[in-house]
Order: sequence, then C-alpha cells, then structure tokens
Amino acid sequence: MLAVKLFHAVVLGVGGLLHAAISIKLPRGTLQSWRYARVPTLLVLALVFVKCAQPDGRLPTQLGAQVLLSPAGSQGDRAHAKLIRRAQEDPIGLLEEGLEKCGKRLGSYDGLFILQERIDGQLGEPVASYFRFRTSPFSVAMRRLRGKSRITRLLYVEGQNNGQLVVRLSGLLGKLASGVEVDPDGPLARKGCLHAVTDFGLENALKRILKAYKQAAGRNQLDSECLGIGMLEGRLVLTLKKTGPDGSTIVDLDVETLLPVRVRRYTAEDMLLAYYHYKNLNFSRSFTDAEFSREANGLSDREKR
Repeated sequence: MLAVKLFHAVVLGVGGLLHAAISIKLPRGTLQSWRYARVPTLLVLALVFVKCAQPDGRLPTQLGAQVLLSPAGSQGDRAHAKLIRRAQEDPIGLLEEGLEKCGKRLGSYDGLFILQERIDGQLGEPVASYFRFRTSPFSVAMRRLRGKSRITRLLYVEGQNNGQLVVRLSGLLGKLASGVEVDPDGPLARKGCLHAVTDFGLENALKRILKAYKQAAGRNQLDSECLGIGMLEGRLVLTLKKTGPDGSTIVDLDVETLLPVRVRRYTAEDMLLAYYHYKNLNFSRSFTDAEFSREANGLSDREKR
C-alpha cells in the first residue's frame, strides 16, 4: 500500500507538467532548440495522468515529487540553500529583486506559451501558441499551434493599428478576413481569457504576483511557503506557494533569472483555475518593426487563405 501511495505521489508531481508537454513542430526558423516531443513517453504519461487526476480538472497543490534540493539536501549547495532561506523569510523582497532584474534583462524574446484557464466554472483545454514579444514599444505577436481558441493569430503593437488588437478568427470568419481590428480589452478579445493581451509578458506576470503578495501582507494575511528547488524542463526553478481565503498560487521562478516561467492558480477547493507556462524562451532575439507587421504575422487581407 505504501508503494502505491509513493507511486501516486510521483505521478501527481509529473501531472502538473503534462499541460506543457504538447507534441508540436514549430515553424522553421523560430525556435531552433524546439524539436519533436518524444511521443511514446508522452502517451504513457498522459495515460497515467488521466488515471490519477481528480475529476473536473482538480489537481493536487502539493508537489513534493518536484522538489530536488533543500537546505539540508545531500548536494550541500550553499547558493541554493541561501535562495531557499530568502524565499522563506522574505518572499516579497525576492520578487522585487526579480522585477528589478526584469527591467535590466528583458528586451525582446520569443518562445512557446501554454495557457489553460477556468472560465465561468468550466476548465478549458490547454492552448499552445508561439509568440514574439518586445517591451518597447510594447508588442505581442502570437500564433496558435495547438488547442481550441476563437482567435488563431493576434498582433498588438502599442501606438499602431488605431490602438486596436488585430486578430484572425477561427472558422469561416478567419477565411473571409485575415485581420480584424478589435478592442484589446473588449468582449471579443477577452472572451475566454482572464487577462488582456496588454498584460502579457514575464514582467507583467511578475508584477501581478508581487502585487498579490503585497496586498496579502498589507492585510496581515500573507501565507507564503517555499516548496524548494526542482527541475522544470532542464532548468532549476524555485517554487513558491501563496495560500489565501480564495485559493492558492504556485509560482516557479527560474533560479538564474527569477522570472516566473510557470504559474498555477487554484481555487479554495483545490480546483485548477489558471495555468500559464513560458517555455523554450530565447532572450537573444532582436526583432525589427517588420516582424510585428500585419504581413509578417498573416494578418493582412493579402494573406487570405
């Protein structure tokens, strides 16, 4: 019986990663490091996850199987032990340090973005998109690769396109019009989304996390713990968990950059509310204005197909 419980603990730790494990081939010349996923392995893991996950998308918030290092760990890594202590004693200060690094480090980057959200009580399926991002002017270009979404492509550049979000819709409408301008905070753009496109990006994600921590601290209700340091797709991440009356938030911060590469939110009943994962990030990109044009992103009327 003990062996079964241990097996389930390991499986549930892996389960949180399966939303991001989607077999996709990215467009040529986008992410050189991305290749075909190992399909047989993913199929086995998916079958195990389906068997062990709870109904209605409810997932465990305890991820002990993910933790690899701790202050008393066998590797005796002083730097990691110091980071864990910092996260335990001053999580707000650590997040502020990460935000300061964002301002110095982030310019342009691209990668794969995995999103899954619960809207009106219904948990949607994961949606994977390739994205380009630029901080100045604030620019987001995104193309859906896998999953169901009403919008298959989008482009937002601050100060351009009449301040509107340019989208291609799925289905017949997308075939009739390649690029449709919509209010970035309007009902069409926000349908099925908890955040507007203007809130996209690692820095904005970290700002939201920091704001939530400070608000909880201001009410003297900050309940934060460090779950340790673990491995996430070949990168060491520091995992923080904040618990409150409305639920919990689990954040994986890249140990080197302190960027929030994965965020999971749960309701008070431990139901998955939102899942965001930035992966295969490339910070060496330097995008031109042309790469954020309608033509380059398949959103020009001349691109109809």
